[in-house]
Amino acid sequence: MPEFYIAVTIISLFFALLTLFVNHKTFVITSLVYAILFLLLNAFHVITTGMEDISNLSQMTLLTFVVVANVLLILSINRWRKEII
Repeated sequence: MPEFYIAVTIISLFFALLTLFVNHKTFVITSLVYAILFLLLNAFHVITTGMEDISNLSQMTLLTFVVVANVLLILSINRWRKEII
């Protein structure tokens, strides 16, 4: 399982770095797909954590914030996609 966590973290940082230098339609679409998959992963994490330990308010707040940030990221990438195409 640590390999999955490392891969998800490194890929996210890789996309963030490439965003500074790449402005190609394929990259934007790939970023959008990855952001949607990441949103699903984080939403699943919120749900499973809520089912296991909803009393941990600080963790639930942080996880919910990450999901909201993912939604804003998807909206931003989608706007970027419309500008490119």
